[in-house]
Amino acid sequence: MTLTTGGYKFPRKKTYAAGILVKLLDGNTITNAQMMAELNCPHPATAMSHLRKRCKWEDFIKDKDGPAISGMGDSTHAKKYWLDPLEILKLKASDPRVESFLKTNRKI
Repeated sequence: MTLTTGGYKFPRKKTYAAGILVKLLDGNTITNAQMMAELNCPHPATAMSHLRKRCKWEDFIKDKDGPAISGMGDSTHAKKYWLDPLEILKLKASDPRVESFLKTNRKI
């Protein structure tokens, strides 16, 4: 995939989508439950959909369903999201906006 700086957008500052993207660009894998717990995001699937569709990160964000245990102790499935580490390096090398976005949206 050829990266251009015009294909995707960054979400507004200090939004749930921005918090999710920071986690992903830092190389973390995140689930909906983690988004709720760590980012206090009430609707993680909606925030992820906004990031993927409206901000056009769909080509970069990978996902996979896996087994999980619910808060009630029942077996269920959880979706994990991540960015490929090589893609993160390419993004940071080709688009200076990435580092600027990370600096602006990281919690201190």
